[in-house]
Formats: sequence, C-alpha cells, structure tokens
Amino acid sequence: WIGMDDPVPSHPVQETAVKIAGAGGKALSAAGEVNLDASPQAVFDVMLNPEALSKVIPGCNALQRVGENQYRADVTVGIGMIKARYAAEVSLSDLEPPHRLRLSGSGLSSVGSAKGSGMVHLERNDHGGTRLRYDYEAEVSGKVAAVGGRMLEGAARIVLAQLFEQLGNQAAGKRAQARASWWKRLLYRFGGKK
Repeated sequence: WIGMDDPVPSHPVQETAVKIAGAGGKALSAAGEVNLDASPQAVFDVMLNPEALSKVIPGCNALQRVGENQYRADVTVGIGMIKARYAAEVSLSDLEPPHRLRLSGSGLSSVGSAKGSGMVHLERNDHGGTRLRYDYEAEVSGKVAAVGGRMLEGAARIVLAQLFEQLGNQAAGKRAQARASWWKRLLYRFGGKK
C-alpha cells in the first residue's frame, strides 16, 4: 500500500542491461533515446549550469563547482532496501556545444562505490525539440552490488527517467512539480481530495 507506484514519467527510457563485473561488482550499460521539449542549446546549457544541473540529478542534495566542468556532489540513492548518501565527483568532457558531451563520475558511500561514464548526443527532432541519445557504462560495488540484477536494472531505469524528465523541464523553463507525499497519494487513491 504505502509503496504505491508513482506515475510513469512522460519521457520513457530504453534498453538498460546489467552484467556481472569483476571483484564482486556489477556493471550496468545502457543505450537509448528520449525526446525533450526544448532546443538542443537549451538542454546543453542546463548541463553546464551547476544550479540547474543540481535540480536535474535525482537525489542531489548539493552540487559544487570545483573546476571548469568539474563538480563535487552529495547525492542520495536508494535501491530496494539499501539507501546511501554518496560523495561524488562529476566531470563533463568532449564538449561539442550543443551537440554532444561526455559525463563521467564516481562516488563513494558507506555501502559501496560507483563509477561510470557516458556519451550524450543532442539533435533537433521533428517537433522542434531535442532527441537525446545516450550510451553509458557504470560499475557498482559493495552492498549495492549484492542487489539482484533485475532490481538494479529497474533502479537504473527509474533514475534515468527522472533525470531526463527534469532535464527537459529545466531546459524548457518549466517548474518541477512537487511530488505529493505518500500520505496524500494514499488519500487520493481512496477517494480523498488531492
């Protein structure tokens, strides 16, 4: 009951895969595309703006610029029953505004570590917005790696969907909609007022 499913994001993501990595870790890789209601330049600008980017990253508690296109982040991530706060380093490279960039990062928490890198390609779509194509590889270790492959794959899909949804909203100048608390969603589900 309390763990009701949230509404499906309006921008679905595709093709996430989990494979076993060495040293007790798990590797994830994904490729797919999503359409956003903003121009490629607007999307690119959000990814280079620390204040806007902090609103895009799911679970981001803080994002601080430490160098040109380099950031230190404080991010909370939950997978199944495991929830951890990661101290992360994030960098942007291979910049070709407004068409592509590489996003790389690593994080460390009390329950394990994670690192990954991915390419993001932006091109104008037929509707005046942006077709964002992505391709990434990541590896997790520690307690998070002990989570089953399907759960890890599902968590990756959810995080990507939230990230792209908020990226599109920020780039289009839309305010993020406040998520209703579980209590309000429960009342709404049983006929109460929203």
